[in-house]
This record gives sequence, C-alpha cells and structure tokens, in this order.
Amino acid sequence: MKRHLTALALPGTSATAQDLSTTIPPEVAAVSPALQAYATDALHGTVWTADSLNTRDRALVTFAAMVTRGESAQLGAFTALALDTGITPAELSETITHLAFYSGWGNATGAAIAMAPVFAERGIAPDQLPGTNPDLLPLDEEAEAARQADVILLAVHWSQTTDVQQQALSLAGKTILSTVVPLNAANDTIVLPPTTSGLETLASQYPQAQWVGAFNTIPSKSFAPAPAKAPTPKPQVLYYGDDQQAKSIARQLIEDAGFDPLHAGGQGTARYAEPFAMVTAVLAYGQPGGPALTYRFTKL
Repeated sequence: MKRHLTALALPGTSATAQDLSTTIPPEVAAVSPALQAYATDALHGTVWTADSLNTRDRALVTFAAMVTRGESAQLGAFTALALDTGITPAELSETITHLAFYSGWGNATGAAIAMAPVFAERGIAPDQLPGTNPDLLPLDEEAEAARQADVILLAVHWSQTTDVQQQALSLAGKTILSTVVPLNAANDTIVLPPTTSGLETLASQYPQAQWVGAFNTIPSKSFAPAPAKAPTPKPQVLYYGDDQQAKSIARQLIEDAGFDPLHAGGQGTARYAEPFAMVTAVLAYGQPGGPALTYRFTKL
C-alpha cells in the first residue's frame, strides 16, 4: 500500500472545536425529539466523524451549502462552528462573495446579515477581510501536506505541542508517529510525572488520530549511516502504542529506514522509552565517537 508521509512542524495559533450540538436549535428537541436524535446520532455521530473529510472541511462545505440554499436562520451557528474549526473570517467572507455569482445576490446578502452578529461578537473588523483588491491568502504548505498525508511524523519540541490544536482537525483519521520527548526549554529535564508520558498526553488530547511512538530513541544522525553500513544484525528501533494499525505502519517505516523494529508494548511504554531517549542523546552527543549512535538489545 502506498503511504503518504509528511513531517509536521506546527505553527503557533490555536483553534477550539465547537460542540456540534450548538448547531441544533433548542426548539428541535421540544418539537421533534426524534429529529434531535437523528441529528445527534446519525448526522453528528456518523457523518461528521467519517474519515473521508475532516471537520474543518465539513464545516466549510456545510456553510457553503446553507448560503447557497438561503438558510440564513441557522447560518450564525454554522459561522461560529466554521471559525472554531480553524476557517478564517477572510475565508468565510470570500466564500459568500464567490457564491454570490453562483447562488444569487440575495442569498449572499442574507448570509452576510446572518454572519454579522457572530463577527461583531468576536471582534472581527472589515479590515481583516478581503477587499475589492485583496492580497491572495498564502498557502499554508505544512497544513496542506498534513491534510494530504495519511501518516505524519510529529517532530517538534514539547513546548510547541500546544500548537497541535491548530492542526488537530486536519489530523483526524491520521496515523501520527510521535518522536516528541516532554523536555523543558533547556532540554535536560522531563516535565511530566512518571505516571504518564508525552505520547499518552498527546493521544488523550487528540484522540481523533492514531498515535504511535517511534524514532525518538535514536539520534537522527544515525538514519543515513546505519542503512549504508548495513550491519548484521541490524540496529533496533523501539516502537510502542495502543493502536495496532499505527504500530504496523511504524514497523514498516522502521524497516524501510534500514532498522530492525522492536515492539516494546503499549502507550504506557512511553513512560520508560522517553527517558531512555535522553540516555541515547547523552551517549550520542556527550561522548566521543560522533552522534551516529545505534543500539540492539540481546537476551543471553
């Protein structure tokens, strides 16, 4: 199976996903409990959570459909949802301008009227929106790469993991190979207690992705020399996690890199593997012989 792998370095703003239930008017439950149940279980619980599209894209598609149909009564709630999923005010503004030429001037105007209170509540001013001669919005190449990939190598400092929130929705359904070790700014102390780990923390914060730990217990300087020298037996690389598919992918990628994959257990293993990563870093960069350090465990 061909896999699309990207390494993700995440930018520094955040977005908070809004509860989809806020898009259902309270009158629905009062008048038609069955319709409320269908919306909650079938629509929100199944359609919106399918892997084929992430929540951000679904929010934009739904927003555009409501503008096209002139359904301004609920458009305010879906405007808020779209903003909360990471769609920018400029993108929403440009969407209704574009749709005015396809769905009708009245529909676009009605959409603007419905959106205005949401923009006002959030302090979105006209100077933040495209004008008659706008600068084109820059392409976020990292975000686009993450959306197109099915496997993402997360290699950022622990202090930057809060920035994962900006890409959280585009990570839905992805396999994330985390190399992250939860270190302080000086890179000399693990900041989490021994009862948890960086991998467990990230997996609990972003359960919409499939997480596996790998590649953080060997220095990056060993990636090229090890396959080139082709030692027998091959040096090992630990991998660990709870998701079987993610571990299968990690195993294959480790083999493709020229190493022998060593399964070390579930996510809880990260509590020991992440400190071990510090040991390998000290041996690689603090001892003579260069940083191309590898290891292999042998039972006697």
